[in-house]
This record gives sequence, C-alpha cells and structure tokens, in this order.
Amino acid sequence: MPLGIANVSPLAQARSSGVAGAVSKIVYKATELRAVAEGQYQFVASDESVDRMGDVIRVSGWQLTNYKRNPIILFQHQSDCPVGIATKVWVEGKALLCQIKLAAMGTSPFIDSLRMLLDQGIVKAVSVGFAPTASPNYLRDKQDQVTGYEFIAQ
Repeated sequence: MPLGIANVSPLAQARSSGVAGAVSKIVYKATELRAVAEGQYQFVASDESVDRMGDVIRVSGWQLTNYKRNPIILFQHQSDCPVGIATKVWVEGKALLCQIKLAAMGTSPFIDSLRMLLDQGIVKAVSVGFAPTASPNYLRDKQDQVTGYEFIAQ
C-alpha cells in the first residue's frame, strides 16, 4: 500500500479493465492535515466515506505488514519521486491514519517547495494506492444501478 502526497489526478486506469481489482486503485481525498513537528505531518489517509469514484474502502481490510517494512511516501505515486517516510501508520475507528516525515530541507528544491506548500495548507491531501486482495462488492443505488465498489481487503 504505497501512500503518496497527491494532487487530483485521473482515476480512469483503475476502472479501464472493466474488472474491479484487476489493477491497483489510487484514491484521492482531501483529508485533515495536521503538522506535528518540523517536517512531520499527520493525515487521515483513508476512511470509509464514498470517494470520488463512488467507492468505499473498508478500514478492516487494510493489510499493513508489508508496507510498514518500507514505508516510503511517494509524490503522486511516482516510484522515482520519494519524498519521505511514514513514521506511523495505523487504524483508528473507521480511518486509516498516517504520520509522515518529509526529507530534510535542502535535500532538493522540490522537497523544499513541497514542505512549504504543506505548511501553508496549499497541498493538503494524501492518497492510498493498493491492489485488492479479495473481490470487491458492488455498491448499488435505489434503482439497483452499480454506483461503485466496496473494497473489503487490500
């Protein structure tokens, strides 16, 4: 489960195969950002609310063991753009929370800019990327039309 600092990006790839779970899903939500120390921030990474694609990610399904072995934070899920590490990732109630530590000021002009944008509240979201480990359930509206997926294991 990579976590990433995010701006809004297209999610079409997650549904392009026509089979939910056939590709990784990346979820973008505006979250509550809280600075906890110099260069360290805490976010709600995911919760059980309906996301922009009409999907729900059940918190009980998060499998974090492998991610915690190498908790790299990527910028917009780009594997060639690590910006920090997750110092803590945990489930609390119906939310997946993370505390991240960005690379030190002076590491690069990009890191310096990102830290300043976070401090000013201009960038204020993280996203989760995952591959479902179980088939998701369909979410349906009152007319029985599929409106999204309920991811139950990831």
